[in-house]
Amino acid sequence: MPSSDQNILYQVLEMGAGTGKMTQELVRKLPAATKYLAVDISKNFLSVLESKALGVEIIEASADNIPLPDNSVQVVVCAQSFHWFSDMPCLKSIYRVLVPGGLLVLIWNRKCFEEGWMQPFLKQRYEVMAKVGAAQKYLYQSGEWRHCISDCDLFHLDKHYDLPGVDFSGPLEKILSNLTTVSVYKSFSPQEREAYVEKLRNVLIHWPGLDLNNIKMPFKTDLYIYTAQNMVASEK
Repeated sequence: MPSSDQNILYQVLEMGAGTGKMTQELVRKLPAATKYLAVDISKNFLSVLESKALGVEIIEASADNIPLPDNSVQVVVCAQSFHWFSDMPCLKSIYRVLVPGGLLVLIWNRKCFEEGWMQPFLKQRYEVMAKVGAAQKYLYQSGEWRHCISDCDLFHLDKHYDLPGVDFSGPLEKILSNLTTVSVYKSFSPQEREAYVEKLRNVLIHWPGLDLNNIKMPFKTDLYIYTAQNMVASEK
């Protein structure tokens, strides 16, 4: 972690903490004395996180208006979430609360939609997003989350790790359920949703060499580590 000083309130600030899946994993690995703040805009998600009693502080807030003083955080972590708030107002807000040289850590455990039988699922996801008017920038696979952070002077990409993902496998219906439970499918009536699921079911049933009783879904983990650049105070 970046060097500490008396103005630091938290060693770790997790933005988009959700129900605390990543929070739980990080807390297990960090020293017990780590000052950890979990933030999300969803009160319902945070109530689930709070019920886990992880010993972290919790605040309901948005990424573009983080209720913390300047230079008060050493590391900001975003797991499965940064593509939802990757615009310039949010980047400025994150940069403001980080100490100079502080770290912004972005993590995605992502499905490998570019591989084989997964490609029709991504194609359909773009299709249903377009039908309901959802912006593709909120889909990690679109890569649009990179635009602002790559073009601005606030952060420098230090490292990108392409790591193995989780192991996930199961029979046909388990795989279909996992791939079609994203929120965009919930915009449809049960009949419409089932029609989309049926299209994908047919893809898998007729895919050569696929064991429908034990389909292995390919995952990878993308880890990006950015450093907050030491800009003059007036630019914060």
